[in-house]
Amino acid sequence: MGQGTSVEAEVARRETYGFSHEEYAELQKRLAVTPSTQRVELADFVRWFPVHLRSFVQPLFCYLGKERVGEGSAAWSALAQGLGRVVKSGVTWKELLQVWTEPAEEVRSPGVAAPELELCLELAVSLCYWCAVFKREAEESTGPSRLVAALRNAPMDSLSSLSSWLEGHLPMLPKAVASCLAQSLTGSAGIEPPPLPESRILEVGTSLLLRSCTARLWESEAWQPLYRDWCDGRSFNALLKGALFYDGPALLLLQTPEGHVLGGLSTVWSDNNGKFAGSTECWLFALQPSLAVCKSTSSSGNYFYLNSRNKYAPRGVGFGGQQNFFRLWVDADLEECYVLESDATYSSGWLLPSAGDRLQTPFQVAVLEVWGCGGPEVGLTAVVPVKDWGWMGCVSMPGTVDER
Repeated sequence: MGQGTSVEAEVARRETYGFSHEEYAELQKRLAVTPSTQRVELADFVRWFPVHLRSFVQPLFCYLGKERVGEGSAAWSALAQGLGRVVKSGVTWKELLQVWTEPAEEVRSPGVAAPELELCLELAVSLCYWCAVFKREAEESTGPSRLVAALRNAPMDSLSSLSSWLEGHLPMLPKAVASCLAQSLTGSAGIEPPPLPESRILEVGTSLLLRSCTARLWESEAWQPLYRDWCDGRSFNALLKGALFYDGPALLLLQTPEGHVLGGLSTVWSDNNGKFAGSTECWLFALQPSLAVCKSTSSSGNYFYLNSRNKYAPRGVGFGGQQNFFRLWVDADLEECYVLESDATYSSGWLLPSAGDRLQTPFQVAVLEVWGCGGPEVGLTAVVPVKDWGWMGCVSMPGTVDER
């Protein structure tokens, strides 16, 4: 009996293209599909999306329905199959790029500029952006321009190399498309965009860019402000008071006077008295002027460094490298800051525009913020001041992040 039931369920699933019966019924209703329907009109599809998103979902309609761009209708069976696949299994960057390109565009000579591919990238990223924020009013969003501009260093020699680069750097962003389609066409619950952090570094585009880098950030709830120098006081002690012993992953965000944005994520925020800590889930990033994602490539242990107590070791916050040669370094005076192009812990890549042949690229900090992204159940370990330059942990107190 159980086997027969499972077979019937599989047949029903195929008949509804992977949708549940409730979702499939709603999909048919919204697209004006009846038992005699052979083709679905484009107008019946796009009307379920906000006005500013319609020009981007029109080519998607043709792609999923296996029609040429510009067709005003698509075969219902092909469209339903395409929608079911995307909504239930997701869509890849390669597929999104192919929405606006022909198969012939796949073959390109290495090193040849590809303006058509650049346009496909801009359109695919814009589609993802508007799908991610489609529940916000268009006026509340700054648009995808900064997000698109941050991808200027993406390889443009072929569709395969570009899509592979995007899958490595922004693997989560295409999920916004599947979620938007599901919510708009079947009424199912999708990904709700978290509230925008009250930040002087992150706006809608850069926040989405950062969240798209890893599943952990994409699925995280609203981030909690642990330290913001513009409202908590600009000092290393104030940073320690807000972030030290946060019991979860947290983001260090830095903005330079030139508007460059960089930082790192650490899974631990404890003072290790001049020694490294962290895990392979720590990583570094740059968001402006161009995207860089530097994941851990070794198990060296030199992931994250925070020292306020040991006066015989560098005092400050660092990622990667080794003492006095950190990959990213912010000293306790917030003045002697620098980055390196590479180290033995994280993948190579410039976190700031290159300073020529110099080993270190120094920078000044205009804005510094630390954001907890472990969820509302994660709190701080209670701290007791040690003299005037360090802190010592006591007990865990979830939910007390903002109670300083």
